[in-house]
Amino acid sequence: FKHPTSGLPFMPGDCFTTEPLGYRYDVLPHRPPPRMSVAPSLCLFMGIDALALQRKSYMVYVFVLPSVAAAEEWAPPGDDPEAWLAAPTFAGAAAVFGGKGSECGNCQTRPPYN
Repeated sequence: FKHPTSGLPFMPGDCFTTEPLGYRYDVLPHRPPPRMSVAPSLCLFMGIDALALQRKSYMVYVFVLPSVAAAEEWAPPGDDPEAWLAAPTFAGAAAVFGGKGSECGNCQTRPPYN
């Protein structure tokens, strides 16, 4: 692929200056304002021992509330976990796997995980 005016091989650096290519921008797009992002919340479940779960796995649903006072008054939004997904305080879900029990060599030797 050749440069249209010089006839030399077209190089990536030729893309940054458009005038030698015969094109000039009349107006450049405005730079968008910075996004107003909030740092994410981290929810950590510490010290989970797979053997203590006795081969049972669990779904963990996480709700985030604005204050301790709000948490003291909070109750799960109904009995249906599927309905919880639409709650304004719902933050996410995770799974905790109970392992294979005592015959799992890895489960017996590894420390509890987070």
